[in-house]
Amino acid sequence: MLSINMDDVIKVLNSIKSQLIGFGVVAVLLIAVMIACRKQSKSKKYLIRWQAGLGMVLALAITVNLILTGPMYSMVTLATGGGKVSEENVATATQLCENIADEGIVLPVRCPMLTPPSPCWRV
Repeated sequence: MLSINMDDVIKVLNSIKSQLIGFGVVAVLLIAVMIACRKQSKSKKYLIRWQAGLGMVLALAITVNLILTGPMYSMVTLATGGGKVSEENVATATQLCENIADEGIVLPVRCPMLTPPSPCWRV
């Protein structure tokens, strides 16, 4: 099972921060319009609120489109299988994993305090 690294989540949120701020501003303005129209006649109030709701849905659709075609494009493409990872990147990642594994295996050799006592050592 995959685990979620919070540093990665924060980096993704930082990359789409401007789009989220834009949607937040539009949503607050449209909610303010919905609240401000309460003294209008019933039919005008219905029309204003309906259009504000439609504007919010449209703003959400545009924001999602900007996010998916902008900063998240390569991530979404790779996640859906449309993108390809080059052999050079795969080899680099494999070598990095092997280096990390070697460091974990070499650590007890370099630090004798972490190695278990030999079988002929008696207390």
